[in-house]
Amino acid sequence: MRVLVSIIAFTLATSEAMAPKAPRMPKSPGVVSSNPFAREHRGALRLASGAALGSVLQGFTMGIIAGSLPPIVAEFGLQQRSGVQGLIAASATYGAIFGAFGSGRLGDMAGRRGSLLISSAAFLVGGVVVSTSTSVGLLVFGRVVSGFAAGLASSTVN
Repeated sequence: MRVLVSIIAFTLATSEAMAPKAPRMPKSPGVVSSNPFAREHRGALRLASGAALGSVLQGFTMGIIAGSLPPIVAEFGLQQRSGVQGLIAASATYGAIFGAFGSGRLGDMAGRRGSLLISSAAFLVGGVVVSTSTSVGLLVFGRVVSGFAAGLASSTVN
């Protein structure tokens, strides 16, 4: 699910409608459509949709662990290792801290669009690593990458 939403966000952020274009003249001079779905608003709608998906992914990344931790504990045999369980649960938050701290400098270097593209790519990488992890270390790494993307997207959008 997370990978699918990441692909959609990445596609929205890299679409042709996001490229800067020369403004079109309205049919009547001085009249701009008040319809939010009009042609001249489509680029803004796609940008807003990509940003909204970033926020959805942040909430999903932070909240999904509540329901998925019991099967993870059973899969990796972590019943007696509560510290490792806590590390798995908190690793996305640690990544979000680094993503939020790094968003300012990255935003200056790459701009908002570039930051959202990097965030989308990090969500994609984190989702793939988490879904294919065969050890606790890979699982924690994938959650840190996903958390980094969540912190970056949240700080860039807000």
